[in-house]
This record gives sequence, C-alpha cells and structure tokens, in this order.
Amino acid sequence: MSSAKNSAGAPCTHQFLVTLTVQTTKINPTLTPPPRSATSLTNTYPLLGTPSDAQQFTPDVLGRIFPVMRDFAQRCQQAVPEFLETRLALPSIDVKTWRQALHQQYTGDDATNSARRERLVPQSPVADGLTFTNNEELAVYQSLRRLQASTREDHTFAISPLPGTRIRAGNVWVPDFLLMGNGRAMLIEVDGPHHAKEHRRADDDTRDAQWRRCGVQVRRVPVEYTRSDRVDELDAWLKIEVRDGLHFGRQ
Repeated sequence: MSSAKNSAGAPCTHQFLVTLTVQTTKINPTLTPPPRSATSLTNTYPLLGTPSDAQQFTPDVLGRIFPVMRDFAQRCQQAVPEFLETRLALPSIDVKTWRQALHQQYTGDDATNSARRERLVPQSPVADGLTFTNNEELAVYQSLRRLQASTREDHTFAISPLPGTRIRAGNVWVPDFLLMGNGRAMLIEVDGPHHAKEHRRADDDTRDAQWRRCGVQVRRVPVEYTRSDRVDELDAWLKIEVRDGLHFGRQ
C-alpha cells in the first residue's frame, strides 16, 4: 500500500484517505478488543491508502492482519496492539492556502483528464479545461489541435491528454497523449533530454513493448520541437506521425 502524498497546494480537500489504525497498550495485551474510551486511544500506526481500500478491510482481513502485527510488534520490542480498526482521515493540506485551493476547484476551470483527475500544481498549464504537466506538453496539444481542425468532420481523431491507464502487467501509467481515430489508437510522448540516458531508454523501450501488446503504437516527439521557433517543424512531424499511427495515410 503506498504512502499518502501531501496534498498541500492541490485542491483535493474533498478527498479522503482510508487509515488502518492500530490501538495499542503495553499492559496486559489481549486478543479481544477491550472497551474503548478517549483516554485509551494512544499509540497508533497509520497505513494510508485510497478510499476503495475501505471495503477490502473486512473483519476477516483484519483478523488475518492482526496476529502478524502483534508478532511484528513483539519482535521489534514495540507496544503490542490490542485491536485493529479502519477509519477515514482527512489528507494533509496547506493550512494557509486551502481556502483559495477549494475556491479555485469549484469556481475555476474544471480541468479533468479522462480516467484520472489531474490536479497538479497551481502553475500547471490549462487549455480547453484540460491540465498539462508543463508548457512543452501544452505546445504539443496546441499543435495536435491544429492538426485535428484540418481533418474532415467525418474522418478525424480525438485527443486525450494525460489519461490514467492500467495495463495487464498491473502498472498504471499516464502517457502524455492518447489519440483515437479511424478505429485505432496511438500514444504521443514528449521526451526531454533525460530520456536519452541509457537506463531511461531501457525503461521507455519496456513501456513501448507493453503498449504494443495492447495494439497501441507509441510516437516520441523530441522536446526540442516544442520551442516557439520550431512550431512549423512540430506541426509537420505530428502530421506525419499521426496519419501513420492512425492509418489516415500521408496524402
């Protein structure tokens, strides 16, 4: 289970995390949960997850976790837990800016991206109600939008930035762009200089292979093409790659 990320600066005050709490005592540990009071709620060991985890922590699951936690505590000479319970906890927020963040969430541009709700940082570029990681991705989106506008109404493609996607191996990845058209799909990734490093190339190759197993081709655009003085090159590059990837032809 992954640890919770601090949500300071991100308007996610409406979200909740599931906390698995271990109530403990160092005196007369018992397997049967004793009556609880405000004074007995002392040492806790939080494990943070997503809201969907709440339904997974059934009494049977907690019953299997409990003896493991007790054994672990004894081996580490820590306070022995008396019982386990799940509870909802608010995420950490920036106490100075949460009002502004909440106001922006409900009154600003409703930036939502496909299967995931991308709320990055307040400075993240936004266009057409969609959030982007950086200005380079925004430049590619603007170029794709120009290409989209040049297609026929009955023979075009859709643009989906930063769609959260789960593959069969269990990984959840967020490609820069998913394009769909002509009964096909393809991905566009914006590669910065760090992608030229050997270990990153190997990682990219592995990811591309996973996408190909899903029948999806990946095109990687060098970030240098996103400079303002190379707009024409970016447009030309994307025109070729998109028509080839979605089998629109190159006419």
